Amino acid sequence: MLILYLLRSGLWRSLDGEKLRFFFGLTHGLYLSRNHPLWRAIPWAAALLSPHRAREVFAWLEYRVELFDGKAG
Repeated sequence: MLILYLLRSGLWRSLDGEKLRFFFGLTHGLYLSRNHPLWRAIPWAAALLSPHRAREVFAWLEYRVELFDGKAG
């Protein structure tokens, strides 16, 4: 379900290498994301199977992308 929301909204297209490295914790050692990467905060089983939980996770991911781009915050 989560993948469907990402593809349908176009959020997938706004991802770039820097955002993906930040999401997976592959950043410089001083970043908090290196010790606590964002991918750990997602309940993956629920996000992939439950429509309600997928919408919640999608909204959170959308906010994080906008925050990273400087559009929110």
